[in-house]
Amino acid sequence: MSRWQKHGSTSSLTQTLLYFYQTTFQFIPKFVYKALSLIEVLEFKIWQNKKFHKVKSYTNRKKLMLAIISNLDYSKSNSSKVNIYEFGVAFGDLTKFIIENIKVQYNFHGFDTFSGLPYSWRGLPKGAISSKNKVPEIFGEGIKFHAGLIKDTISNVDFKSENTNLFIFDFDLYEPTLFAYRHVKENIKKGDILFFDEAFIQDERIIIENYFFQDFKYKVIGSSPFAIAFVVA
Repeated sequence: MSRWQKHGSTSSLTQTLLYFYQTTFQFIPKFVYKALSLIEVLEFKIWQNKKFHKVKSYTNRKKLMLAIISNLDYSKSNSSKVNIYEFGVAFGDLTKFIIENIKVQYNFHGFDTFSGLPYSWRGLPKGAISSKNKVPEIFGEGIKFHAGLIKDTISNVDFKSENTNLFIFDFDLYEPTLFAYRHVKENIKKGDILFFDEAFIQDERIIIENYFFQDFKYKVIGSSPFAIAFVVA
């Protein structure tokens, strides 16, 4: 059984259309692909309503991130610092936003190849979303970037900590996202927050449903049209 078949949050018809497109009709006009993406966004909302009944909605991911920052439970930590792990940094736009708005001391670790997608994804070619091997020019005490494939760089960081953690999953791709989640899972604890930036896509919801939901109790902080955030209960 493929991972497409394992996941039940998208209708079978749309699932078939998306899979058929990705495996057969790569040449169809881009507007058709955008229409399929719109269906995914709508079904992401339907999935939320079915799964959680009511979720606080935010118009974009920056507003959702502000809610995440305000929901960080610093009292769960034995120190005043928060650990932020961003899996998928790209150009550092979200990184800058977090650092500009967070009010407590933090340790930040950002992971990315900084050379773009290792293979084509959702109409984007291999090498897209590349910063040309340059890490973002974001400096400060406690800020570190790790350039390279996640399987090669994640061992550079010790995830054992009493601090509250914010895990940001923004690799887009299924394999590295699952790899990162599995690596940090044993260090996820009550009060930690997990942010899934591409949750409207099947691949990321597979990880949410088949792994995160099976491993932890949680509460939903909120969602944007494309993303969703949870706090471990």
